Amino acid sequence: MKIIPRFSPSISWDDLILKKSDNSSIEIFQKLFCNYLGKRYCLFLPSGRSALYLILSYLKKIDKRKKVILPAFTHSSIPEVVSALGLKVLFQDVSKETFLIDIENLNSDILAVVPTHLFGLSCEMKKILELSKTHNVYVIEDCAQGMGARYEGRPLGSWGYACFFSFSITKNFTTLSGGLVATDDYDLFKMGLKMIEKYNSICWEEMLKAFLFIFFSKPVIFLGILYPLLSLGNKKDILELIFKERKRSKRYRFEQSSFKASLGIRQFQKFNTINHRRKMNGVYLRSLLSEADHKLVIPKIAEKAEPSYLSFPIAIYKRNQLKHFLLRKGIDTTFGFLQAYGDCPNAKFLENSILHLPVHHRLRKSDLEYIAESVKDFLNCEV
Repeated sequence: MKIIPRFSPSISWDDLILKKSDNSSIEIFQKLFCNYLGKRYCLFLPSGRSALYLILSYLKKIDKRKKVILPAFTHSSIPEVVSALGLKVLFQDVSKETFLIDIENLNSDILAVVPTHLFGLSCEMKKILELSKTHNVYVIEDCAQGMGARYEGRPLGSWGYACFFSFSITKNFTTLSGGLVATDDYDLFKMGLKMIEKYNSICWEEMLKAFLFIFFSKPVIFLGILYPLLSLGNKKDILELIFKERKRSKRYRFEQSSFKASLGIRQFQKFNTINHRRKMNGVYLRSLLSEADHKLVIPKIAEKAEPSYLSFPIAIYKRNQLKHFLLRKGIDTTFGFLQAYGDCPNAKFLENSILHLPVHHRLRKSDLEYIAESVKDFLNCEV
């Protein structure tokens, strides 16, 4: 039996060793991101939700329209931000084929649409941009799970009026926590500059969580401590309880951490290598499971898109049984943290059937083959 944890952090113990950082780290990190995206302005913030709040606050200031289109399968923090600003959320169902927002039409009453690049997969940005241009709708790319993915050769985040990223500990690019706004609009950037404060303090709770994440993701430690707890947990998933985002206050912060920016700079130094491994693992696992796609749903990739595979989602009606079956084989999986909203059947289907298989950069071909064979064994048992 192999032991395969669901995650492997992109950050190391060496990255967490306290090193000198100052406000220049923030400027360097923002410039690196501008160069990566090809955007003029980037602003490092405490979270992705703060980043979205800033973008919508500015649009609310310059435009009287109130309606914002969101995917009906998303993280709870996204509609919370829209509602906190007094804007109206319109939920659009996702596609059962791609797991992503499926926009067929827009109208001039819409202020903004937020295509969310879930799981490192790309939305159909050309189609969305064509529809939005006709009605002068702002496109805000949600790249919280899209770092490293590309569409028609361009990185996700480079297509819309603005975009936002999230760098929490489970992401393939992390600063322990944090977010970022990118745009070509100087007025939006200037508004953000007026709101931010700089600090260099360390959040020891986040540091401890990062150390534990690195420690427990090692197969030997995972086998000796976490695996027995997960096996006995039944309906409770201890890792989801630890890493699930806590309910936060409705105050949106705009501090900048030079320490976290210095972590981001070090992440850029190794990101291409880590991202390439994830992509290759995702492509290989997809090929291994392709013959079983009539028994489960594997999301379709947009034409000319290059996923970064933050995770490898599949949809299957008996996901609880599959999760426990894989855990007995030593393969740890997760349901994720996303929720369905509105009267949207495809989103509800995903909320009840999605399962994320391991695909992280530390997996070898033999690990991926073991995962695929284990999934197939379960499907064959179900026949």
